[in-house]
Amino acid sequence: MSARSLVFFLVLTAASITTTRAEAYCRMVTGDGRQPSDYMTCAPLATDHDHYLFWTHRCTELSISSAMPPHAFTIAQVQDVFRTAAATWAAVDCGSGLDLSPRFSIDILVDTNACTRAGHNGRGHNVNSVMFIEGADDWTVTRGWSPVAFAVTLAWHLETTGEIVDVDMEINESRGSWTICDAGGCVFEGRTCDVSGCRMSNGPVDLQNVVTHELGHYLGIGHTTADHHDATMYASADFGELTMRDLSTDDVAGLCDAYPVGALADSCDRTPSGGLSLDCQSHDCGCRVPGSGGGGGDRSAWIAMSVLAIVLGARVRFRRR
Repeated sequence: MSARSLVFFLVLTAASITTTRAEAYCRMVTGDGRQPSDYMTCAPLATDHDHYLFWTHRCTELSISSAMPPHAFTIAQVQDVFRTAAATWAAVDCGSGLDLSPRFSIDILVDTNACTRAGHNGRGHNVNSVMFIEGADDWTVTRGWSPVAFAVTLAWHLETTGEIVDVDMEINESRGSWTICDAGGCVFEGRTCDVSGCRMSNGPVDLQNVVTHELGHYLGIGHTTADHHDATMYASADFGELTMRDLSTDDVAGLCDAYPVGALADSCDRTPSGGLSLDCQSHDCGCRVPGSGGGGGDRSAWIAMSVLAIVLGARVRFRRR
């Protein structure tokens, strides 16, 4: 089978916003990785060869890298934030007062991994890894990501079906002041930001706000359209914003569309594609960047970023942007 890697950014912006309601969630698509132009409309499936991205099994697992660890937090703090964000998506109810949840489960492993680069191994073990990038040069020069990006999510999938087989996240600690804000807002340089943000050119970046958005990409959900600033999957946010921690009706509709009730098997197998290996260097578990010859030539990946500017999803065929 053929597969690709798709990339997404989450953008943080200091612009003031107004909200207009209308469901406008988007799903990640195979093919050319189209995303809404200026976030106005979702691109439909253009041909019979295009597919929406989705997991085929309801249980998956993520591991934090101890080779590229967080510097603003302990690994245990990061694991707790991911568990909270994963529980937010898992709590979605697609019915009217009924227990009609997709029952999607994302387990955050206690065990860490040794990954230093995002990637997928199409011929061996893999791990869904989360890496923290401390240096600005490492982020922009070595990895080639936008300097205003806060995070990047890469979703490898089978091009012929849209099945997601591997997801990695890279988080840019060189952008802003990373923190875990109190529920009432962030305190930055003696100033308290409310839940909608600080409206400043630099400031606090709430880890849970970003992680909840990135987990939407992990599940195959794209960015919402232009008028949905309150959605978790909106492509931009303010420094200090907390509104992405809680799902909007658009986010719920997107998840329920991607995983209708009964679509996922009752069985729960968390084993990654090819089997799990946390020792990425020794076992070539798929922690290579696209283009590095890591054995993932039959895969493609969506790449999703979180940045201080408007971002569009972009497709990569195992080459750097």
